[in-house]
Amino acid sequence: MRVLVLWVLGLVIATLLVWAVGTAGISEVSNRQWNELVGDYIVTGRRSAVGEGRGTVCFRDDGIQGVSGPFSPDEQHVVFWGDSFVESFNVGDEKSLYRRFTELARAEGYPWRAVAVAQSGRDISHHIHLMPFYRERIPNLKAHVLLFSVWDVLPNGRTLLEDARPVCRWAPRRPGLLRLRPAIQAYRLQTFWELLNLMKTSFGGLRVRPGPAGTATGQGDQEFESADAYRPFWRELLKELTAQAGGQRVVLMYHPRCPQIKRGRIVYADDNARLAQAFMQVCAEQGVEVLDLTRTFADYTRRTSRFAHGFSDTFPGKGHWNEAGHRLIAKTAFQYLVDHPQPKAPQE
Repeated sequence: MRVLVLWVLGLVIATLLVWAVGTAGISEVSNRQWNELVGDYIVTGRRSAVGEGRGTVCFRDDGIQGVSGPFSPDEQHVVFWGDSFVESFNVGDEKSLYRRFTELARAEGYPWRAVAVAQSGRDISHHIHLMPFYRERIPNLKAHVLLFSVWDVLPNGRTLLEDARPVCRWAPRRPGLLRLRPAIQAYRLQTFWELLNLMKTSFGGLRVRPGPAGTATGQGDQEFESADAYRPFWRELLKELTAQAGGQRVVLMYHPRCPQIKRGRIVYADDNARLAQAFMQVCAEQGVEVLDLTRTFADYTRRTSRFAHGFSDTFPGKGHWNEAGHRLIAKTAFQYLVDHPQPKAPQE
């Protein structure tokens, strides 16, 4: 009995500590609203970050960032797709990659505006699900630019493998636990919200990674199955992606989690380079344009001794992109579209 009492008391104390830490320095909870037209949850309103960087981003009612009102008929639009990295709440709208891209374009005399369709936890299969909706809503669309990591292109619960063909039709549901949202937002119980996300009650689908490779669940040094096991899946995924783009230009950008500090020294090697290079080779074979940011991030660190990831209140080189990371990505994407006004042809 004494052990049980101590356990319950410890649970209560731990809960209070989690609440206190969340109140003092954890990012605000996203305001996810169900959108019948999209058939999914869309972030709307404002979201701020405290604890890993600091910033505030704004979303239109349809979840688009980078433009507050109607689209201008005089501008061409570049859409950046991604997860919480592209969402940019760690740096805010002013320092986001979509704002930096627009500033570069205007400075060089190009009538381009960058917008973002991003949300924490999304990957390429999710973008495929959403792309038909957004390509109809965004006029004068110049290109779709999708930021991805290795984990974003591996099979999971939203891209079920059926004879190597991805099923990209999402079927999210409205779980009853979302009724807790007002309390979560009011008391900033972000940690509990993240636990709910891990259980996938707020998304309505499993998310099992890395698919055929088995049981790895974290992000870091992992042993994946041979890249050959993924090639059929990648080919079908890219076919579905280009089909849902409806003939509009698609550019993929690979962002690694490096350089980083390991055992007191800067390590430039990408732990997932082998798998990433294999996927990018399939992209080239399928005629899908792809850029690799590995050298961009490494050159920046060698030149400045700074990192594209991490903030003053986090470990250097870890976490989301900081202001420099957003600036590097915007510059790379802008320069690529300037240098390559037409899509590249597939490799033979």
